[in-house]
Amino acid sequence: MKYMSLLVLLLVFSLPAWAADLSEKDSLPEATPSSIYQYEEYTVKKGDTLWGIANERLENPFSWPKVWQVNPKITNADLIYPGQVIRIPIDLLKPKYRKLVKPATPAEPVTEPPIETPVSAPISAKKPVKVEKARYLAKPEFIAAAGFISDDLQEMGTILGSPSEHQLLGRYDRVYVTDNGANKGKKFSLFRKIKKINHPVTGNYLGTLYEILGSLEVTEHRNGANAAKIIDSYNYIEPKSILGEYSELEAVLVSEKPRTPNISGYIVETKELKWNIGVHEVVYLDRGADDGLAVGDVLSISKPEKRFYGEKIGKVQVIKTTPSTTTAVILQSTEEFHRGYVFGPVSEEAE
Repeated sequence: MKYMSLLVLLLVFSLPAWAADLSEKDSLPEATPSSIYQYEEYTVKKGDTLWGIANERLENPFSWPKVWQVNPKITNADLIYPGQVIRIPIDLLKPKYRKLVKPATPAEPVTEPPIETPVSAPISAKKPVKVEKARYLAKPEFIAAAGFISDDLQEMGTILGSPSEHQLLGRYDRVYVTDNGANKGKKFSLFRKIKKINHPVTGNYLGTLYEILGSLEVTEHRNGANAAKIIDSYNYIEPKSILGEYSELEAVLVSEKPRTPNISGYIVETKELKWNIGVHEVVYLDRGADDGLAVGDVLSISKPEKRFYGEKIGKVQVIKTTPSTTTAVILQSTEEFHRGYVFGPVSEEAE
């Protein structure tokens, strides 16, 4: 994210010609965050940046666009000043900060309907129900940042620009997108191309590595373009981001007895993600759902050289599949993984 400033300087785009002619009456209403938010008021210090504050204080640093969106006086994400007061939604903060701060804005009361208890299932005060906390292997934000390799992603348009003229966009932002015949209410997922991937052994083209940025919903159609609003963001979104078929990201839960299918192949690319609690390595495999792999599967990793044949150096677990490729996160490793390393089933001996 240190190159954020460079991105702002280098990215240049043009809004549709009709955008500048919209009258106040025709303009779309400003989107605002939920009114039930509580906020921490943070005073900017010398040397602070919005990304730096997010990296230090937010549970997920990639949620920084949400902070930007609730501070409309910040017109440029790279320009904040010492003494400036920034509101940070408390539910975005790391637990250690969440416990210490006092809400700057009281939450509005939320009235919930009474919970009706069936007569056949009375609640016993003497025997409270034990609720197990879900254990996640990967949450949607991590899966989005990890991305996937695809050779058949149907690109349905791009973001053309924004009425706010922001170069870095996030949740609640209004944008203009390519006219693709979509009706009001149509949703699209947003993607960023990273690079093309060739197989490390055969040299064949496998596809393009994409990151998942978020999603948007079309709000209006006019004169050759669509107006839309960003409804979710996992990373910063920028003009020229790609629109594709909408799909919801689901968290991957830890499985007590994961499958270890008898499927083998190669690691075709690796990627390091600097996440909340450290660096996590992601690998991309040359087999996918059509080959029988599924989310949650565990596979072993070996070196390809004959002198190391059969020697396992780690395990990975699948967090996302496409028909022909797989994204997996490393569970165990005795050394660094590389392109061309081999994956296969986990043997009973290895267990």
